[in-house]
Amino acid sequence: MLNVSNLHVKFPTDAGTVKAVSGVDLSISPDEVMGLIGESGCGKSVLGLAITRLLQEDAIVDGSILYQGDEIHSLDKESMRKLRGKKIGMILQNPGTSLNPVIPIGQQIAEPLMMHMRMKRADAMDKAVSLLERVKIKEPSKRAKEYPHQFSGGMKERALIAMGLAPEPEFIIADEPTKGLDVTVKKNIVKLLKEISDKKTMLIITHDLEVAEDVCDSVGVMYAGEIIEIAPSNRMFGEQLHPYTRGFFESLPARGLKPIKGSSPSLIDLPQGCRFHLRCEHCMDRCRKEHPPMIDKEGRQVRCFLYA
Repeated sequence: MLNVSNLHVKFPTDAGTVKAVSGVDLSISPDEVMGLIGESGCGKSVLGLAITRLLQEDAIVDGSILYQGDEIHSLDKESMRKLRGKKIGMILQNPGTSLNPVIPIGQQIAEPLMMHMRMKRADAMDKAVSLLERVKIKEPSKRAKEYPHQFSGGMKERALIAMGLAPEPEFIIADEPTKGLDVTVKKNIVKLLKEISDKKTMLIITHDLEVAEDVCDSVGVMYAGEIIEIAPSNRMFGEQLHPYTRGFFESLPARGLKPIKGSSPSLIDLPQGCRFHLRCEHCMDRCRKEHPPMIDKEGRQVRCFLYA
């Protein structure tokens, strides 16, 4: 359904060129739910915005993004708007900035229905109420008339999910759907995502391993702008191959809180060779000089010379 090939995304700045995404290859099949995990700033959200063509205007994009055989970056603006509205849905992160504070929630959900599906206002509002009910918001008719400041953090996230589902897209990108939520609310959102994922193709961008493990069929790991490991979810959580992936898993509270030494490299000044070599306890001379390719390893892929 989605094929990303050798994707690069750069941003010019006064300090230099930010290489946010570097040579990413990604494939998602119909009905597959893929998780994309990694630390903040690794490029995963930029990748999601590149797929939907919602990057800022000065972004420099190179490579191929095919959706059902159509090259996304060759589409004119109107064709892309229709694709984004009807076939590709986006659940944005940060409800505080993604929801308009002066427009009722129901109207914000109804607007894309009127725009992309040509629904009459009354029908679109009825559908908005139905969607709020679908995402488990109590008293949906009442809540549809309320404004974002009247919603809790968890309810705002549910409203964003309802907006993403509104046009009944075939493919949904969810960007950090549990970010900033407390444990109880997060569990409810994860449960909701699992219900949605049973019927949709999805890319879930997250730093939350619980979300990836509970919801996703496959998982990709990003570090310093590139994907360094891809595997079926059960195998990824059973054994991590890349030294960074192992370190990332072990650095989280639920898995021992053992931090990775050092810090991620600047995306303006990336190191020669493997981008993780300055922090890696398995670093070899080759790692300092050569950039490792993706290596096939028993049905999964890893960007590391340990498996060459």
